[in-house]
Amino acid sequence: MNFVHFSDTHLGGSNFKLKEREQDFLKSFKQVIDYCLKEKPAFIIHSGDLFDKGKPGNKILLFTIKQLKKLRKEGIPFIIIPGSHDMSVDGTFITVLERVGLLRNAAKPENFEQASDQVLMKGEEIGEAIIYGVPGRRANIKSIYESIKPAPSNKFKIFMFHHITSNIIGSEEFADIPLSLLPKGMDYYAGGHWHDHESFNYESKPVIYAGSTDYSDVNIMESAKPRGFIHYKDKPVFIKLETREVIVREIDCNNLNPEEITNKCVDNLKPSNNGLLILKLKGTLKKGKRNEVDLQRIRDQAVTKGYLYCNVRLSGLNNPGELSINTTRTIDEIEIEFLKNKGYEKREIELAKQLINILGRDYKPSELSKAITKAGSIL
Repeated sequence: MNFVHFSDTHLGGSNFKLKEREQDFLKSFKQVIDYCLKEKPAFIIHSGDLFDKGKPGNKILLFTIKQLKKLRKEGIPFIIIPGSHDMSVDGTFITVLERVGLLRNAAKPENFEQASDQVLMKGEEIGEAIIYGVPGRRANIKSIYESIKPAPSNKFKIFMFHHITSNIIGSEEFADIPLSLLPKGMDYYAGGHWHDHESFNYESKPVIYAGSTDYSDVNIMESAKPRGFIHYKDKPVFIKLETREVIVREIDCNNLNPEEITNKCVDNLKPSNNGLLILKLKGTLKKGKRNEVDLQRIRDQAVTKGYLYCNVRLSGLNNPGELSINTTRTIDEIEIEFLKNKGYEKREIELAKQLINILGRDYKPSELSKAITKAGSIL
């Protein structure tokens, strides 16, 4: 079996409103296409978020069409599922691209058939493979996974999905489904929506998140993990993409004042060739406040040194007498301590927690009524 798997290309996206970053996303996509034109895989799969917006601009559409036409000319099928960013109120542009013969949508409505209390999931057949897929919708997603059943096949079975499984370390705030909800019996699980490359097994078969093809936000940049895609030739191999350089540096600011911190950051900047710089300031000030650090002077000097962009992170910098946040605590514990420090009493904190829970969940009408009643009983 020989195929390429990539995801989360976010064409049309750009960081920090920079046109150069928009071009970076396009260059990464083109690298994958050029690789496929050279290596000639049997097919390509994309597990969602082809575009950054449900209605991409004309320039982005023309670029995408040009790249997909190259694949069609060489007879390399392109199979995709819509991700959460690909959808708009009136559908997805992926449908249009399929209608003109540039790709195949494994998660199109016609591939799902209601059968009793289950939904039979049909697949897109390509040679010795069959590719199933679920679109990247968020609403009622657990019940959707509980109801789907793949149509039986003796071919190499691939399941594409655009949801985050809860077993991924660091996904606790973002997880959509437990790993156990993925349909059993597949040979390869192609994940999307999680922007770092992750790989693990489920039912002794590989679950692969290829990761985004470029750095989508500052948090992803801070990890500085390489961007890339998967070339599966009897086993998955991660292929690294050439992306803009990201430099992450920690600056020890302990026992310095804001002016001294500013000078230290400026004096320690090394030259760059249009790289992206993240400065993480650490320590406790001896006097003054962290918001008095001259961020604009640091950024201006970074541009002078050749950086395309500089982000200064102040979250690790404490004002005098301020305690660092213990990141090993749960969000619930941090919220309670915050409310206590604001002077709220136990009853008020309990009410606040109930309101936070209500606002943070999707309720059925009957469940919402019970939750509101419970919160009201504290008053």
